[in-house]
Amino acid sequence: MKKWILAGFLAWAVSAAWPVSSGYAAGPDTQVDALIEKLVDKGILSKDEADVLKSRIVYDAKTIQDNNMKTGMPEWVQNTKIGGDMRVRFQEQKRKDGTQDNAQGRMRMRLNVESKLSDKAKVVIGIATTGGANNARSNNVTFSGDTSTEAANKPFAKTTVVLNKAYGVYMFNDHWTAMAGKMDNPVWEPMEFLWDADITPEGGSVRYDQKINDKISLFTTGSFFMLNNFSASTSDPFVWVAQGGVVLKPNEKMDAKLVGAYQGYGNIHNGFTGGNKNNTNGTNEVQTGATALKYDYSAPLYAVEIGFNDPFGELLPSPIYIPRVGVFGEFTKNPSPDAQDKAWMAGGYFGNSKVNGFGTWKAIWAYKWLGKDAWLDILPDSDFYSGNTDVKGYEGILEVGLSKNMTFVFDYYHAERIKAANKAPEHLLQADINWKF
Repeated sequence: MKKWILAGFLAWAVSAAWPVSSGYAAGPDTQVDALIEKLVDKGILSKDEADVLKSRIVYDAKTIQDNNMKTGMPEWVQNTKIGGDMRVRFQEQKRKDGTQDNAQGRMRMRLNVESKLSDKAKVVIGIATTGGANNARSNNVTFSGDTSTEAANKPFAKTTVVLNKAYGVYMFNDHWTAMAGKMDNPVWEPMEFLWDADITPEGGSVRYDQKINDKISLFTTGSFFMLNNFSASTSDPFVWVAQGGVVLKPNEKMDAKLVGAYQGYGNIHNGFTGGNKNNTNGTNEVQTGATALKYDYSAPLYAVEIGFNDPFGELLPSPIYIPRVGVFGEFTKNPSPDAQDKAWMAGGYFGNSKVNGFGTWKAIWAYKWLGKDAWLDILPDSDFYSGNTDVKGYEGILEVGLSKNMTFVFDYYHAERIKAANKAPEHLLQADINWKF
């Protein structure tokens, strides 16, 4: 007992007083090692006990070093997290009219910093590669450039990195949260469709969450985003979204999310052409500008996702196991036009809820229909027929975990025009390696 009291005191004294910067952990030939060896020679400690003591001193010294590094730092620095992702992609795109036939390598990098300033406030800042000047729907960089960027025909040209997001968050209490700036999109969809996932809108959003009980939770979100700013006018175009929903978990086997929303616009006929680069919506040349919008695009929106955990139990033969199966859908109808006014999506998935780790996987399939004037064409998924409207088709995704925070994704689109004289079917294949950190 006495020798363990002596050893414990020695471990405490040395780890508290010995400067970590002296390099104790770097090598065995130190004064501390010599002292421990003498205790072994005198029979106070055995060799195994000496090894345990050395390890304890290294561990305690490192803990003290970490604590000292934090001492004197502002609390928000200590509460800052850094993360992001990196993606390398091979993409092949073929359209029968010959306008989009290419094969290319692409990459995307995003780096995010989240700093908790207090129990109620935090700031999120992100930088990322860019898919071209003023391109809100892509952070992809094409290897050695293409005809739409400054790097065209310039092998190994450097890549531009831009401010991808910058917003502040304030949590009033357990129910109310507000954020403002250039933000992650607060509008929920079961799958990327009507809103491209790379869009980081600019404006503000308020969210309310209420847990009724262990089986029912409610939420509602109100958002306001600017679309353009005119220096000579106060009638700037904008979009607002009111979205509410219920999350149901009746038991461990099933869960569901039911959402309704209304997306409204203001001043989009005020010469608004910015971002409407696809020009697939109906236009009215009587108005100012050859691409002035003919219709309004304010419309209700409905979405649902239903999931089942371990749906087959022991019905499937070993080693086949499907941990989760789900179905989802989305629908909107624009009341302004008389035709081409509907957009909808229906699909399903099976596999793991999250793909993170070797052997985890998920397969998704969805059919999508996007009428010409059902939705403003600056917003849809840019991979689905280049983000145009008047498009129908399907998408299939297979995601496989290669290791923790590393995945392989195979994504395939087949789409064509709905009413256009030339249907021009398109095949788009994307094979990705993703790293998350």
